[in-house]
Amino acid sequence: MSAVLTYKGHPVPHITVWSSEHLRQPPVIRSADGVVFADITFAGFPHRDSAGVLWQPWALRQGDGMPEFGRVHGPRRRRAMRRRRA
Repeated sequence: MSAVLTYKGHPVPHITVWSSEHLRQPPVIRSADGVVFADITFAGFPHRDSAGVLWQPWALRQGDGMPEFGRVHGPRRRRAMRRRRA
C-alpha cells in the first residue's frame, strides 16, 4: 500500500482529485456502439469499465497541486473498489 499523502498537515484520501489532474473533457456522441467520445485522441484510452460504462478521463498526477476534497478521481476509485480497499 502506498504512503498516505498529506496537504497542510492533513491526510488526503486516496480517491481525492488533485488540481493538476483535470483534462479537457471531450464531447460525447451517439454511435452504433452506444455513446463514445467524439475526439479521436481519446479513442485509445481505456475509459470503459468491464461493464462497458464510459467514464470521464482523468490525468494521473496524484499529489501534484491542491487536493479537491469534494471530488472523486474515477480511475483511483475503481481501482480501490476492485482491490477491495474501499
